[in-house]
Amino acid sequence: MVRVPTLVDGVCRTAEDGTYLLELVPTREMYGVQGGGMPVLYVSAPGRVTHEQRLERLPPDTPAETVDVALKRGLAARGRVVDGARAPIEGAQVTLVTFARRPGGGFAVFQRWQLRTGAEGWFEADGLRTDLERFPPGGTPTDGHALHVFAERWGQVVMELPQWRSADERVDLGDIALPEPATLRGEVVDELGRPVAGADVGVVSRWEERMRLCRPEDRPSGIGDGLARTTLTTDDLGRFAAAGLPPGEVAVTARCLGIHRRVEETVTLSAGEERRGLRLALPGGETIEGVVQTADGEPVAGALVYVRDGGRGGASVETDADGRFRAEGLAEGRYLVLGSVKSVQGQPPTHLNDGLEDVPAGTSGLVLTVRRAVDATGVVLGAGDEPVAGRHIELSSSAYWRSFPVYTDEQGRFRAALPEGIAFDLVVKPASRGGGPGVVRGARRRRGSRRARSVTRVSPPRSPRAAAPRSAPRPPRRAPARRS
Repeated sequence: MVRVPTLVDGVCRTAEDGTYLLELVPTREMYGVQGGGMPVLYVSAPGRVTHEQRLERLPPDTPAETVDVALKRGLAARGRVVDGARAPIEGAQVTLVTFARRPGGGFAVFQRWQLRTGAEGWFEADGLRTDLERFPPGGTPTDGHALHVFAERWGQVVMELPQWRSADERVDLGDIALPEPATLRGEVVDELGRPVAGADVGVVSRWEERMRLCRPEDRPSGIGDGLARTTLTTDDLGRFAAAGLPPGEVAVTARCLGIHRRVEETVTLSAGEERRGLRLALPGGETIEGVVQTADGEPVAGALVYVRDGGRGGASVETDADGRFRAEGLAEGRYLVLGSVKSVQGQPPTHLNDGLEDVPAGTSGLVLTVRRAVDATGVVLGAGDEPVAGRHIELSSSAYWRSFPVYTDEQGRFRAALPEGIAFDLVVKPASRGGGPGVVRGARRRRGSRRARSVTRVSPPRSPRAAAPRSAPRPPRRAPARRS
């Protein structure tokens, strides 16, 4: 099967001679969105390793692109799910994944098998990779395979699988015995001991036998923390209960919408144990509060406000009926604050975000102005007035916190959604395949049935920002435009 996931997947099957044809597979220019990622080609077949390849932009004079794929033979592995008495468990859900460690931390799962055990408890997966650097000498595991097994009335388990080098062998994983399930009950409270309703609780179980199939010197990669994670929400009394846990170490974290800090506790459970009374107290902290409004000064109810601290985490809150927000539980420091209006999935945004950076914790009276989105369209022509495809267009303004990168399509056209009332500088960058600078003609904005206006019109004066925060010697500043 050949597949290119996009807004609407393009899928086809190969013919008897192995050829395939995918029509209307979008390139980056065809996306028509700012910063749209390149499409990715996936090719899979029984017993073969799934092929993944990022597609490049097509040259303007090429109607189609030829991509030949050689599928490698994969390894087959089978195992049996049983209970403590070695009786087979029918209908157990088995998830096998191929993972890779991201450069910035965490893992990416790029192949997944969803299986069910039969009457005798057996499951089997083929097409497993044998070219992974599962356990590099003296280093942290970078990629590999892991197995998650779940069945009703039993404890869920995660096991990391060994590294294989040959696809000629058939691997027998043996019996995987599910333990008696343990249960953990507790509550989440604030710094004053009051119950916190709607708090997010994450429970990660680390089974004692998760490395049983690997070599004694192999270390856990950490992928199991994601596979064995259970996410819960506290009730009106701040209570939560996690069932189906295996024996061993369990890490429990709690955080609440609008509270940046989180609390974590680690407990050790026995098989079949029901532990009660775990109390997670969310710490207090500083606040950032303000209002989200339109360019006309109207408050925006239900807007999302994100408070970021340089990539380490953040808080998310919604504005009330008066457009006001309050982010609590923040550590001392400075933050980037973004206001965003919810949009309908698959529809263009009606408003664009507003952002302030360098906002100190303890700030009150912030004003975030979300502006209506308008279309900016145009065409890039070469020296002979021919359309130029694949050009990078950069739209930026010192009056707005971010820039907008877009690309021209095969007819040299481009489109971007820009905030109303702000003038932007437009730069046409040379194409990656060479060529001189192009000429932009007819760049216009449109919104609804209103008359088109020039992209470079002068913007009206901006409304004054909030008063200087009480806890800082300098006020927050508008985030600079970021260029890709």
